[in-house]
Order: sequence, then structure tokens, then C-alpha cells
Amino acid sequence: MSSLPVLKGDGGGERRIGDIWQWLGMNGGLSGTSGIARLTFLYSQAILAVVAGVVSTINVITRVHDTPQVGLAAPMIWEGSSWVSWLLFFWIPWIGYRLAPPFVRPRWKLLFHIPVGVAFALAHVLSFIALRKLAYALGGAS
Repeated sequence: MSSLPVLKGDGGGERRIGDIWQWLGMNGGLSGTSGIARLTFLYSQAILAVVAGVVSTINVITRVHDTPQVGLAAPMIWEGSSWVSWLLFFWIPWIGYRLAPPFVRPRWKLLFHIPVGVAFALAHVLSFIALRKLAYALGGAS
């Protein structure tokens, strides 16, 4: 009657909801819904936000010092849009790391990092360009 595979013996009775979750791959393991991966992702993103924010702030200060005629707003828009897009698309390299950790065997799985890197680079660049265009449009400039 049911197309679900039998996971825990025949039993002959009704299926428990836990069996269905396990069949869907949500068994609470490290790669499932235990919360460990989610917390690790959030902590990693928080650390990235702080580190990238510090680097962006240093870049703004350096840009204002080197080319004061540009002003403060333009470097803040440039670095801020890059920082926001880093945070928005951090999940792309995270998925790449989860699917093919650096010390994975067989080594050919590391080739997965190439399309992940390209996807992240494209998403990052296209989004910060869009954010900059939006910021300039809202400010009445181009």
C-alpha cells in the first residue's frame, strides 16, 4: 500500500513519523537537522561579518586617505555593497564545504569546489554591482 521503503524491520504496523523523516534524510545526524550544522554556519557567518567588516572599514579609510577628492560616501557604498553581498551568498561556499570537505576522500570530489567558486564569484560580483546601482540611483547619481 505504501511506497516508502521499510527501514526498521517489517513490524506490520503503521509507520511512525520518525521513519518518514529518516527516509527523507532528516534523521538528526550531523548533515541533517540536529542543529549543529546550522549553528556552525551561523557562527561562521558572524565571524565572517566581523572580519570582512573590519577589512572593509580599513579599505574605506585607506581610500579616503589616498583619494580625498572621492569623498566618504563612494568608498562606503563600494565596500558596504561588497560586504553585504559576501554575507548574502556565504551559503554557496558553505554548501561546497559541506559536500566536499578539504580532506575528503576520494580527492576528485574536490573538483566540486571549482563550480562552487565560480558560482560564488558570480553571485558576489553581480549582487554588489546591483546594490551599487541601487544606491547610486537612490542618491540621484550614476
